[in-house]
Amino acid sequence: MSEREQEHGPGLAHPTASESSANRSAGSINHDLSRQNDLERKASLVRSAALLIVVLTLRPQVLQPQYSRLFVPLVVAGCIYILAAGLMPLGVRDPRRFTYIVLALDLIFVTLIVQVTGGIFSGYLALYFLPVLRASATMRLRDGMATTALAILLTWYLAVLARSSEPLFWRLVLIDGLLVAVALFFGLLARETRNYRLALSRLDEAHKKLQEQAVLLRELAIRDSLTGLYDRRYFDDRLNDELIRARRYNRPLSVLLIEVNGLRRLNNARGTAAGDAALKRIADALGANCRSVDVVARYGGDGFAVLLPETGPEGAAALAARVRGFVADDPDGLWLSLGFASYPSNGTSAVELIKAADAALTKDREGRHGSKTK
Repeated sequence: MSEREQEHGPGLAHPTASESSANRSAGSINHDLSRQNDLERKASLVRSAALLIVVLTLRPQVLQPQYSRLFVPLVVAGCIYILAAGLMPLGVRDPRRFTYIVLALDLIFVTLIVQVTGGIFSGYLALYFLPVLRASATMRLRDGMATTALAILLTWYLAVLARSSEPLFWRLVLIDGLLVAVALFFGLLARETRNYRLALSRLDEAHKKLQEQAVLLRELAIRDSLTGLYDRRYFDDRLNDELIRARRYNRPLSVLLIEVNGLRRLNNARGTAAGDAALKRIADALGANCRSVDVVARYGGDGFAVLLPETGPEGAAALAARVRGFVADDPDGLWLSLGFASYPSNGTSAVELIKAADAALTKDREGRHGSKTK
């Protein structure tokens, strides 16, 4: 028996394709959000480590003379800011909400470091690449370009503050051109990576959907459309499989056949709809009273069959006694005839077991031992 059949038992209690698709889509969205949040947290840690290294390796000699007295306060304040902004995403559920704010503050912080270490001529101008790289690699392309535009504006602001007689145009063109190139390269690379992952996710979703449809089609092919129970062909296949297992491990096995009597009279008196409803009622009762390892099937127009693995004559007789009560005082005047056979006492093949169970059913019917309501 497959895991699916053991889980759902003898009845048709499967989730619909739409429910499975909705659950799968929700799970995919949650997985993507979780992955993005993890990426933001990792980027925040890398950013914090890089800025801390820069601040802690600063020396008073690199500061402009007018800022040398502020060296210690600047280092302390810088470390506090770096740690506060870096640890913030680790304590929130959605760190992406703070990314824009932190990026803007980082650009201002970098501008402050550049200004106190030489302005537009500072070697720390390369720090502008940190927020640009972070925005380009972890956010949308337009966010990366917006961060780059703000960085370019700040470099021009530094050039204005410098009031230098030296020509700064080509220096700005070089710096800002590199910022744009880095933003475009990593932004496009990140976008293509996201598109590739999205395509893989959609392909995986389509594959899972096809698998679900295949399972559903297989279930429909082996189920009786009226009762939802397994059909005769599936029952016969499972009987052969269980017989092989019973022989190999020397385990008991029983087959119970059930015939609904009075169904033709009900159809003639009240129509086939009433007969169908009665069959469905009995099928539901059978499914509810059997184990998940049992195979309950519709075995003909007015008959049912139950395959009982690991069950000897005593267990089959006990189930037969319970089944008789399904139509006790039946409002439609139906009664049941039953017969069971067990391996190996009543037969060692599927044909022999079915023949023995059918003979017992015939004897039960002819002896009027069914649960007839008078």
